[in-house]
Amino acid sequence: MGELSNGRPEAGNNAAHKPDPGQPPARVLVVDDHRSMRDLFEKEFVPEYGFLVVESIGSAVDAAAFCALTNPDLVIMDVCTENGASGLAAADTIIKKYPGIKVIVTSGFDEITYMPRAREIGAHAFVYKTMGVEHYREVASRVLAGEYVFPGPSTIPLPGGEAPFTEREMEVLQLMC
Repeated sequence: MGELSNGRPEAGNNAAHKPDPGQPPARVLVVDDHRSMRDLFEKEFVPEYGFLVVESIGSAVDAAAFCALTNPDLVIMDVCTENGASGLAAADTIIKKYPGIKVIVTSGFDEITYMPRAREIGAHAFVYKTMGVEHYREVASRVLAGEYVFPGPSTIPLPGGEAPFTEREMEVLQLMC
């Protein structure tokens, strides 16, 4: 279990995406401030797997304009992009302006508010960058098939033994997560 899909636990499908041979590959726009991540998606999201990266850019500021230019089926959007541009704000704009485009929000930060905020704006999925490229392809395939894919709720790791918080403080922390 782990990933949540449409509010239900995932059954554990880790099979690689098998594209429909009669369909063109899904067009993907990648928005990430790290060149290495953009290169990875360009190398791994290929027609053999049912995807084609039509553009990869470093700043979320330009994302909506590139959607108009490239007509992607899917946008993979980093939360924090070049020059401090918010991927969440850009994803919100894209979802409202182009309702046919699916958006996967991603982050390398284990920050507990990003995933719920992505869900709030209507993103179709959230993926932590610690996941491998196979996981990204699987999530992308599921999103393109109409699913919403989000990780389970974040937890606050605590040291073993005596907790450094009172019982009431723990209740408040759990409610925040």
